[in-house]
Amino acid sequence: VFLVYNSKETQDITMFDGTGNSGTQMDKYIKSKANAQDGLIAFNTALNYYVFGGVFMPIGKPALGDNIQFIPSGAINNFKEYDQYKLCIAGDCFVTGDKIDVVYLSKSRVENSEKMYGFTYSVQNDTLTMYNLINKNPQEKAAYVVGSVAYKFLRKPQVIPQKKK
Repeated sequence: VFLVYNSKETQDITMFDGTGNSGTQMDKYIKSKANAQDGLIAFNTALNYYVFGGVFMPIGKPALGDNIQFIPSGAINNFKEYDQYKLCIAGDCFVTGDKIDVVYLSKSRVENSEKMYGFTYSVQNDTLTMYNLINKNPQEKAAYVVGSVAYKFLRKPQVIPQKKK
């Protein structure tokens, strides 16, 4: 096993592992830019950035607002119904087994407003679809099934400013 550290540009580590039977495996680890007090907060911030980072336009429900933005901290800007989100990464939120990923949406100033949705992305990673989750058996933990589409969003292309020469 070899580790190669790139200290100049991205501050990443590439691991070369030749111990398996199928040739050398390469894994790249990128340093998080999250300034967090502990590892769990840094992990959640990085995960939020990579899963939901960006600006989205609602499809089908124009009353939701335009340019909805999911912030890596877990905040949502310009979404009338919710202003916070939390990805399911462990514990009691694994209610669908491996059928679909789960996210909690909530309104910070409304007590008990947290609601679970299943979500998927299109193959092109430009369309985010959130589904209602239906509990078929309240006595069983993983008895939720995927229901109808609750929200659909189109990711707006990210404009990267050009550096002046």
